[in-house]
Amino acid sequence: MDLLNGWVVLATIAVTMIVIVAGFFVVMRPGSGKRRTLRRIVTILVAQVCVLVAAASLINYQFGYFRNHTELWRFLTHEGDTGKIATVPSVPLNELAEQINNGDSSRYRVTWQESDDEGMRQATITGPESAINSQIRTWVPRGFPERGVKYNVMVLLPGTPGSAAAIGPAIGGPRALQEAIDAGKIAPTILITSDMNFGGQIATCADIDGGLKAETWFARDLPKIIQSNFDVSNRPEDWTVVGPSMGGYCAGRLGILHPDVFGNAVWLHGIDMPMEGSLSKVPGVRKAQALSTLAKGADKTANLLFVSSIIDKGTIEDARTVASAVNDPSRVYLDERSEGGHGWVVWIKEFPDVLTWLSKVR
Repeated sequence: MDLLNGWVVLATIAVTMIVIVAGFFVVMRPGSGKRRTLRRIVTILVAQVCVLVAAASLINYQFGYFRNHTELWRFLTHEGDTGKIATVPSVPLNELAEQINNGDSSRYRVTWQESDDEGMRQATITGPESAINSQIRTWVPRGFPERGVKYNVMVLLPGTPGSAAAIGPAIGGPRALQEAIDAGKIAPTILITSDMNFGGQIATCADIDGGLKAETWFARDLPKIIQSNFDVSNRPEDWTVVGPSMGGYCAGRLGILHPDVFGNAVWLHGIDMPMEGSLSKVPGVRKAQALSTLAKGADKTANLLFVSSIIDKGTIEDARTVASAVNDPSRVYLDERSEGGHGWVVWIKEFPDVLTWLSKVR
């Protein structure tokens, strides 16, 4: 079942309305006794469940979290996870570019189509190395392509559940980027969004033995897709990965393990320890994959920006834990705020400050 089909959503809402109307007459029927009371309780509960399902369908339709019931089931049951982490050696951007120039380009070419995100185009591709099928969306600045311009790259990751859809406008990316470019604050930059809950499975952003190769997707396939379809810089300092919530964990992970791909990583109200899911099935694996643990073992990291707030409980503590574990403190920037909870309404206000940081850290 296509959960992003408008007719499916409308049918869900219609069924909900029918249940509510029918339930009203059931509840209002005269009578007394335990059976009538039980009938009322069951009717009210069924109506409430239908309302919740309809609301969830509308939210999913807006943000594209799950494309079908199979993805939803995998997310809820953690189907397909095994737990053991595979190491993904880091390959520098210039070497990835050489592979593209030596004939790899055709495997990474995509056909862009208009999307329902204003000003953004979309494509779907299966990564040649990761075998992950993902949607990606892109925004390019005004005047693209300019002759002789090597564009900077910003990859935006969603939280979990999350997909490539809607997150660009949700964080105000296109407008804020264009304003920063027009003001000369940052160089011309393209924005890329990607799925993160591949096949509906809980995001780990790691390669799981016998499971998803998410790290290979983000560190190998996605950069090659970008290089094959856009005239971009091959300098890591011109590439930035940004993520809120669980996307912050993924952004931090890429900045720690693959600084020769992403020279800048932004952790927006993220976490130190990855979420339960595939990683929780092996004792000690989640702790071993904590950003603070990974940072201790990394000789070099990207420039790391941690944005957190007192109101968003745990984010300041996690940010400090990861920051203190980084071997080179000069690469770490802490932005601790007294206000701002957890959600897009907060992150859209913080995103312009991310661009200001990028203009200074370079």
